Amino acid sequence: MKPTESTPIRRKNYVTDLRMQLSVSFSMVGMLVAVCFVYAVTLWLMSDWGSVSEDMSSNQATSIAMFVNGIFFLVALLSSIVVSIIATHRIAGPAMVIERAVRGLCEGDFEKRLTLREKDHLKSLAASVRELRTMMLEERKDQRRLHVRMESALGSGDTDLALELCRSLIGEPDPKPADKAAAVETIDASSETEPEDRYSNAG
Repeated sequence: MKPTESTPIRRKNYVTDLRMQLSVSFSMVGMLVAVCFVYAVTLWLMSDWGSVSEDMSSNQATSIAMFVNGIFFLVALLSSIVVSIIATHRIAGPAMVIERAVRGLCEGDFEKRLTLREKDHLKSLAASVRELRTMMLEERKDQRRLHVRMESALGSGDTDLALELCRSLIGEPDPKPADKAAAVETIDASSETEPEDRYSNAG
């Protein structure tokens, strides 16, 4: 079945951005290895306390073991948070920049430059947004040129050319003869009642 406008785009590949996914995966694996290493060192140090713990009561030995384990889990938790922030910053930062750029395009602001750092992810998405910006700028220039030509056609009384330019502007197909005649009458009436420049502030 051919996709339609309402058909959702289904992702079939789990690996869509190999560089980004490997970077995040290596960060998480590195964090796990570091946690396991610290835990192994902790167990090794505690194994040397066997002779010392014999001179302690069971409550004292249990308290020391709980304290050491608590310190370990606290360090592991803080390390996980730090590594997660560092790993996701190269994604969250570019995402915020791209979001601001897209919002600016929606508001008609084409002056903002979309630039990412060398090690940032989502560069392909940023490139697509820059391409969209270029296309929107070209379309905006084309619309302005059509506005100027349509004003000139209306000023010279060439309603056929004005109608053709209007269709080009809104992207509609050639109308039927009856519809064309009605549109010409509408353009004539509009040019008589509104002689001022309606498009001087457009765009």
